[in-house]
Amino acid sequence: MNKHLIVLVLSLFINACGRIHKSDNFNYFQDFESIKGWVEMPALSTEIKGHSGNYSILTNAQFDYSPGFTCKVKELDKSIKKIRASVWCYSADRKANGSFCIQIVNPLNQNILWVDRLFVDFIKSENSWTKTVMEADIPKEALEGENTLKVFLWNKGKVPVYGDDMEVVFSE
Repeated sequence: MNKHLIVLVLSLFINACGRIHKSDNFNYFQDFESIKGWVEMPALSTEIKGHSGNYSILTNAQFDYSPGFTCKVKELDKSIKKIRASVWCYSADRKANGSFCIQIVNPLNQNILWVDRLFVDFIKSENSWTKTVMEADIPKEALEGENTLKVFLWNKGKVPVYGDDMEVVFSE
């Protein structure tokens, strides 16, 4: 086989495999490995091995809101109509009190969109990583003005819940 063809095929394969980890105006991914040392993040944890890598984010009574994805909606492509968010979670108690959340708020911090998935609805096994996915239609009025979109974990209890490999995908 031609060496140039092999190089081309390998390049396309590597690019396709790595594509999910690139951020563009439609796809965002965070494995919490690449932020160590770049920002002070007290909720960054190595207490347990992350779903991928060594780091994950911690939510508990002290850190009830996790670090997450936040942006002004005016920075997003105006053609988007849907959001799909996913995260891997780990807890020692499958009845942890909290949720995975998608939120759009206006400048007065009033909800325009609120979608959440309770931990008890998707953490089915203790001490193992579980993935959850949420999808929502984005109201047209939510994409106007200075509104802010947020994707995060919210822990309302004392039991630690860890998150890793958070992904946010927008579609038309």
